[in-house]
Formats: sequence, structure tokens, C-alpha cells
Amino acid sequence: MWPGPAVDEKRGFGQTAVPIQEHSFHASKEIMMEQRKQLQAIVTGRVQGVSFRYYTRQQAEQLGLVGFVRNQRDGSVFVEAEGSETDLEKLLRFLHQGSPQARVTEVKTSWQPASEKYKRFQVRWF
Repeated sequence: MWPGPAVDEKRGFGQTAVPIQEHSFHASKEIMMEQRKQLQAIVTGRVQGVSFRYYTRQQAEQLGLVGFVRNQRDGSVFVEAEGSETDLEKLLRFLHQGSPQARVTEVKTSWQPASEKYKRFQVRWF
């Protein structure tokens, strides 16, 4: 609404306001959503019965990620996580290592834009 009447406590209405350059320090929702990604990973090896899901959830929560981890019937573990690419890459490094008793042999990954459907990270069952 520039230029427009400005209120000057000493002079009252009627003074012409000079527009001030405005800068937005907040990213738009579209930009923020573009920065968030989804990582899907299938982890194989000795990854069930070794607290792999517990450690994965703990790592994801520390990184501020949302999504889930679950055992698969074939003995693998499936992870779907959303967050910044940097934090997802940290989780991916953890998935290659696994919990202390785990022996990871392979991690297959898929990347896509975040779905924004998760509010927290949880352990799911089959």
C-alpha cells in the first residue's frame, strides 16, 4: 500500500510515506518442500533380531527425520524417511553400518520428493 498516508505522531495524517525495501528472511512453503526429500532403503544381511529398527529410529529421531522402519518377511529391513538431504545422507551412512550386532551386506536406495505425510519416525510391524 505504498505510497500512502502515514501516521506521524507529531504531524498526524497526510504525510507521504517513503517505501522501504522489504526483504523476506523466510523461505516460501514451496521452496521448503523442494528441499525436503524422501529416502526409501532396503537393508539386507543380518538385520533382524539385532535391534536394527530400534537403532534406526533412534538415529532418525536425533536427525529430526520422520517416517518409519519395518522388518520385511524376506529378512530385510525397509526404511522410509523424510527430511533434508543432508540428514537423510547421515541416516544412509548409519544404515550401511547398522546396529552393533548387525551385519549389513547391501543397502538399496530410492530417492523422491518428500510426501509430507509423516509427523514422527516410528517402528512398524510387517
